[in-house]
Amino acid sequence: MDTAKLRLLALAATPGPWEQSHRKKGNGFYDTQVYCDEGETIATIAWYPRAGPGEGVTSSYRTDNAAYIAAAHPALMLRMLDVVDKAEAVASNRERIAHTSPEPLTLDVVELRSALDALEGGK
Repeated sequence: MDTAKLRLLALAATPGPWEQSHRKKGNGFYDTQVYCDEGETIATIAWYPRAGPGEGVTSSYRTDNAAYIAAAHPALMLRMLDVVDKAEAVASNRERIAHTSPEPLTLDVVELRSALDALEGGK
């Protein structure tokens, strides 16, 4: 996983949180929009619900996809990447200490727990 690339993409994107809405457009078409707090449209997923079997993704999948896109907004992704970076730093530090210390190591989860708590608190 290229966390540096993910971080750059998240920083360049419209900040979150993002929301979604579902509406009937006319002529039998529907769309689901993902938008940010300022009302800017992030993505629009449109469909015609009467498509036959094998003719594209069903409307429920499109709504589920939009919900996932909205939930995985850049602010959340940046917090998740902070947790990944913290975990990698702890693992790297443990590995370095393990090679230089004869003492058995116990996993230090205090920093990781605080990072996860911060992530959960900032949904």
